[in-house]
Parts: sequence; C-alpha cells; structure tokens
Amino acid sequence: MKKVFKGRGSTCVGPFFMPRRRAKSLFWQARPYRAAFWLTTCLASALLCLSCPGCGFSAQKREISILSYNLQCFFDAQDDGTEYPEYSLAKGQWSEALYQTRLDNLERVIAASAPGGPDILCLVELENEAILQAIGEKLMNRGYGWSGFAGGGAATGCAILSRLPIINMLSHGLEEGGCAPRIRPILEAELGREGEGAILIFINHWKSKLEGAEETEGLRRAQAEFLAALIRERQRQRPGIEILACGDLNEEAQEFLRCGSAYATALGTLEDLSEGLRMSPPDGAPLLLAGSAALLGQARDSPSPEERLPEPWFCVSPWLMPGAEDSYSYVYRGQREQIDHFLLSPLLFDARGWEFVDFKVIQEDFLLDEEGKPKAWVSGIKSGYSDHLPILLRLEQS
Repeated sequence: MKKVFKGRGSTCVGPFFMPRRRAKSLFWQARPYRAAFWLTTCLASALLCLSCPGCGFSAQKREISILSYNLQCFFDAQDDGTEYPEYSLAKGQWSEALYQTRLDNLERVIAASAPGGPDILCLVELENEAILQAIGEKLMNRGYGWSGFAGGGAATGCAILSRLPIINMLSHGLEEGGCAPRIRPILEAELGREGEGAILIFINHWKSKLEGAEETEGLRRAQAEFLAALIRERQRQRPGIEILACGDLNEEAQEFLRCGSAYATALGTLEDLSEGLRMSPPDGAPLLLAGSAALLGQARDSPSPEERLPEPWFCVSPWLMPGAEDSYSYVYRGQREQIDHFLLSPLLFDARGWEFVDFKVIQEDFLLDEEGKPKAWVSGIKSGYSDHLPILLRLEQS
C-alpha cells in the first residue's frame, strides 16, 4: 500500500551558536561510471545521461523522482576493522553471499519505488565507495550514469546515484574543537542539464538517539546548524537556486513539542511557539525550526526574542502536509516515527523551474512485517531489507 501526500507546509531551518567548531569542505569530482560493463550497455547514459532505453529518463523528460533511503548498516564483504560484529567475515556471521543478497534486495526496493526506478537515489549508511560501485553495477541497466560518495568507515557514508548529470559535488565535514566527536558528513550535489535550471541536493545522516535522546541532541543541533549555514551561503551566492535537503535526521519535524519542550532540539514546529517568539507563520502554515530551537528557551524570556534568532532558512516539510500525519518511515519500540525527511525550498512552489508534485512513503507489503514495521535486515536469518522505509519525492519542470 502506498500513500501519496500533496499540498504545502512551510518550515524553516536556521542555526544556533555553538563555539569551538571547525568546518571543512572537500571537493568531490562528479563523474560518470567508466567501467567496461557500463560503456557497453548504456554509453549515452554513462557519459552524458541524455537518454537510456528502459531507464525512463530522457532529455525531454520534465519530471524527476528522488528516493531518500537509509540502507541500514550496508557493509561490504571485506573485513576492514570498522565493521560491526554481525558483519565480520572473521567471526563467521557475514559472507559474500549475504552481501550479494543485500544488493539483490536493494535492487528490488528500487524497482518497486517508481516505474523504472527513481531518477535520483540519495542513500545513507554505506560503509564505503566500493559498495556504491557495486550498487551501480547491480543497477547498470537502469541508467544511473552519475554517482558520488562522502564519508567512509563503519556505515556512516552518504551517496548519490543519478540519471540527471551531476555538475558539482562537495563533501562537508565538521568537527568539535578539531577533534572527536566527528560529525557525519553532508554530501552536496548540484544536478542539471544545459538549458534547464539546476537543483541543489544536500544528503544528511544525523546522529542517532542510541545514547539517549537528550544526551545526543547537541550533535543533531550542530548538524542542523551546519546544514542551514551551508544553504544560506548558497542562497547568497546564487539567488534563485532551487534547493532541497534529505536523509535520516533521526528526529521528527515536531521534535521540540514531542519532548514536551524539555530541552532544545534540532527540529521543531514553530506554529505553537509563534506567540512567544513574536513571529507569525506565513498564511497560517506551520513552520519548522531546524538549528534555531536551541535558542527557544532564551527567546521565551527575552524582551526582543526575534533579535536573538539567527537568520532562518524557510523551507517545506512534506510530513507537515495534510494527510501525512498517520504515515511513518521508522518504528522504534513500537512507536511509529517520521525521521526520514525531505526539506524543500519555497522556490519549489513558485510555479517556475522545478516544482513539487507529491511525496510518499514506499510501503510495499514485502518491506513490512506482520505488525507493519519495516522488515529490517537480520544476518542470522539471511533476510530483510532495512529498518527504515524509503521516501519518494516527485518534481516537475514548469
């Protein structure tokens, strides 16, 4: 069963001040696959991504679909010392055959997500770039001619596979005080073709709540701040550029209200706080604060709270649209959660360039167990997909 949500909901992303942080960005060359198998089966897609039989994408296509998916600890079949115990060949719990099974299962998910597969795959929890290459080989007949990877070590990498040409890529890293804890990278990719407007995608994987929700919130707030600062910088550099952010953010759009306003969070709706902050949502739409929520406690007691809030990035969260309330992408201790996200620039709703069409959670029966939970991969029974459900966004060229 698939649910599709259409409509509008405004959100915003803004930073908060956290000292002793050093940011670094490394340029990653966007490149098409060069392997012999690729050139012989889909040369046009690999080199220029103009067209490819069977991939559902062509130079004339005016709609694109984007999949965001946490793959759940996707390790390769080699021991590198960073594997979790259940993915160690030396300990006998992991094998080349199980690795290939996971690749086959991923192909099934992608095929079921959209006719011919989505045009752009935004993936998190990959161990290394070799896995991305293996996924590309598995999907070689689907026209994904462009790829990029950021991160590595354990399963904290972010990746992109695209039929739409990638013009530029950047991998952004952030460290606290120049040392641990190191914050997971953000992969920035600019995609487009000559004669069409480009779109900028930021792929994220924020810190989990494994050590406790409040205890780990500081790292998610830092990641939210960093993302917001990157986006605002791009907007200053290139006014009018269409932007979206996606990935597993490990908390909900209404996280601040969800925790009972007990502590500052990276995400949180502004709708119920607008009076205290002396801010009004445009057209009565709900707003989302990502990165700014750390100042909420100060703002409520400040005579001029708006002066203490940093410049926000106003964006749209499909989870806040009518009809999306009962859907979910993750289940934790029996509670259904909406922690995998698309955050969309308002320019995707201005009837120019790329425009929002709809959003849905991929909820095929084979992805769910009897209780409706995502059917996670379990090496012991050699079965499963991921503990997250994929989410899909469609855009069209106006």
